[in-house]
Amino acid sequence: KQDKSPLTEADLISNRTILKTLKDYYPSIPVLSEEEKATTYEDRKKWEYFWVVDPLDGTKEFINEKDEFTVNIALVHCNEPVFGLVYVPVYDEAYIGYKEFGAYKVVGNKRMKIECSVPSADNKLRVAISRFHLDDITKAFLRAFENLCVPVTRGSALKFCSVAECDVDFYLRFGPTWEWDTAAGQAVVEAAGGAVLDVMGNRIKYNKPSLKNGPLFVVPDESWFKQSVFWKWIQKKMKNTL
Repeated sequence: KQDKSPLTEADLISNRTILKTLKDYYPSIPVLSEEEKATTYEDRKKWEYFWVVDPLDGTKEFINEKDEFTVNIALVHCNEPVFGLVYVPVYDEAYIGYKEFGAYKVVGNKRMKIECSVPSADNKLRVAISRFHLDDITKAFLRAFENLCVPVTRGSALKFCSVAECDVDFYLRFGPTWEWDTAAGQAVVEAAGGAVLDVMGNRIKYNKPSLKNGPLFVVPDESWFKQSVFWKWIQKKMKNTL
């Protein structure tokens, strides 16, 4: 694509299937998809509800025959994700977050409730990092806290889901993402009791004039993270960077 990111036939087939299904079941709700031409902000800003779709998140994982790619579908209401589905095709697993009912992992016929928890100080904290987007600031963070943290590689929106199910302790992303990359994962994390924060410590919002997100931090508990040495380091580092 124009931004040099890869596009596969699987992205396009998944996109067509999802958009048709959403239109059939929810004809009045507009859809924002990575693989569709973006609606102008002048039209989008009127939307109360809309779907956000990434038909294949982690295309590089898919191309490299890794198992960590997902299908992400979120419902946004008044700029906030209220429902999110992150589906893992290789394992036929799904993570579901619904603001009113909590977060769940679905494996086969089993549905398990998942919840975030504050990490124990007794062990090194597990930090989710991207396999293909490991930037210099993330490397600097890992060097600064090598005695406190251990990196854990995750692909696609599974980094969000790993926080939600306490498989990792938090996730840092200093580089840019798009709204379709994060909406479903954010819905899952927030339904599990966690938070997705921007560099100012505010919740990530949606349907912005620009669909690109800045740095974001996926954490199991907002108060715990903002009182941590990690947040202080981030604030100092980003002040010098931005």
